[in-house]
Amino acid sequence: MSRSAHIDTIEAAETKPRRGVKTRLFGVVLIFLGGMDSMLSWRGGGEPSEFYIFLLGGGAFFYALGLIRKNRAG
Repeated sequence: MSRSAHIDTIEAAETKPRRGVKTRLFGVVLIFLGGMDSMLSWRGGGEPSEFYIFLLGGGAFFYALGLIRKNRAG
């Protein structure tokens, strides 16, 4: 094993896992989908349904949950 590979292995073992990243990413995806769907239905002349509002609210919830997990781990 070369010296640089050994150093990379040590650095990888010492790094802590980043908690809450997947949860925040899922929240951002839900916010994006809810926002895009509601804007497209509004642009098409329709009224945005309640489902899009729930997508936005669920995305905000998951994003906040990811932030809480990040702060507790850090």
